[in-house]
Amino acid sequence: MFKPELWQSHDEYRTIVNSLGRRLSRNNPRYQFDAYSKERQKLLSLNLDPLSDYLTPFYSAEGRPAIHQAQILRSLILFTLLFNRTDAKTSLTAWVRDVLPNSISLACLCRFSSVEDLPPLGSYYDLMNRLWLNPREQYSRSALLPAGKNGKKPQKTIGSDGKLAEENPDTFSALHTVDLIRNGSPASENPEAVLQEIFSLLAVFPSIRLGLIDADDLTVSGDGTAVVSHTSPNGRHLPSCSPSCPFRKTCGRHYSDPDAGWGWDSDKKYGISATPYTCFLTEMTRKKWSFHLCLSLRRPAAMTV
Repeated sequence: MFKPELWQSHDEYRTIVNSLGRRLSRNNPRYQFDAYSKERQKLLSLNLDPLSDYLTPFYSAEGRPAIHQAQILRSLILFTLLFNRTDAKTSLTAWVRDVLPNSISLACLCRFSSVEDLPPLGSYYDLMNRLWLNPREQYSRSALLPAGKNGKKPQKTIGSDGKLAEENPDTFSALHTVDLIRNGSPASENPEAVLQEIFSLLAVFPSIRLGLIDADDLTVSGDGTAVVSHTSPNGRHLPSCSPSCPFRKTCGRHYSDPDAGWGWDSDKKYGISATPYTCFLTEMTRKKWSFHLCLSLRRPAAMTV
């Protein structure tokens, strides 16, 4: 159950962080009010209040009320802003279990009044499951790591164009896309639709109201690119499996990103772990300067006209 009255308002957050932060900086030598000042200013400027009504349909109408939802979302944002700058690196588990309980500064920025108020790791994943529209079964261990996944690494087949040949290329024509839209079907899966709506509510619309985005003078465009993830869907050998291991071809492997896409760089002549994205940008031009704002990241299937 979601109760909007339990949502921590932005005014309350700003007041508590500023007052509590200054008080802690005077009374606790482990806390420095100016620590993470850039991240603090970003969080103080990010008003989460529009979500208090928007998130209600994603919760059941009965049961125990969900608490600390704004704090969890703010913690996830801060975790992203501090990638590789804390001992958690990019591990959400380490962030929740190790970093926040031992950092008064970070806990205060998330607006957790004490260590006892820190929500468990499961609460983070519960919120993410609500906001991601794909069934969670697609990300289960059996789906990502089916039987035989630890088998021999497949051989790379290079096509005539110098690129890695796909066994089952996921391509469709522009005409097929138009037919889908005319029939009322979605052109592609969009499990991140809720996250895009949240981004619009929290960043895009406020930027338009503040004049940072001129709705009468902008160009929206999309372009595809490969985002390197530094991982292979085939995983890597475990540290216990040495190069001289007689069972190396059948030993277990570690998979940090089992659904990563695997591409071939025909210029550099080596494989890259990449995920195809389409980035939609708005370009604003005012007098002698222009800048780009990222509005959306999509992971579409390949298209052929």
